[in-house]
Amino acid sequence: MHTRSHPSSKPVPPHQPLPAARVRSAASADFPALLALAHPRTGAAANADSLLPQAESPVFEAGIETLLADTAGEPQGYLQLRWGGTPPSREWMRESVELARQYVSAHQRGTGLAARLLDAALRHAAARGMAGMWLKVRKDAPQAIRFYQKCGFRIVGTGADAHASWVMHRRIERAYGGGMRA
Repeated sequence: MHTRSHPSSKPVPPHQPLPAARVRSAASADFPALLALAHPRTGAAANADSLLPQAESPVFEAGIETLLADTAGEPQGYLQLRWGGTPPSREWMRESVELARQYVSAHQRGTGLAARLLDAALRHAAARGMAGMWLKVRKDAPQAIRFYQKCGFRIVGTGADAHASWVMHRRIERAYGGGMRA
């Protein structure tokens, strides 16, 4: 059986069909599982308190909402929206929420889970009246840039660290619940 390498040096099987993923808002009880997803090589789930105090975690900081995707109760990825932040362009990016972070476990990459998470986030943002979504992505991450472009984002500028990141934005269509304003 062919396997792909993984940073943890454990063999990772080829992409398997993704069972129905449930996307939901994360709760504080999900903290160890989210930390383990974010730091798969450290065994964080068993040692979460020693790695990052929950109060300091970006998973639960004020203004951050975390959506968690799980299959059969096992977390497979998460996406974080930052509400109330100031977008890079205050004029035309008004009513846009920031996609602050997205992560999918290595064995679920290429299965469509990242797109499912993003779709859920777009629907959630539309339900809260948002007209757009923006994010920063590293310039040296062509796979991520292609993914976001495929999902309707376009490069609209550079981040504060102009040499390192792009700012990408997309409008939220009416199909997501009428988030766009006339």
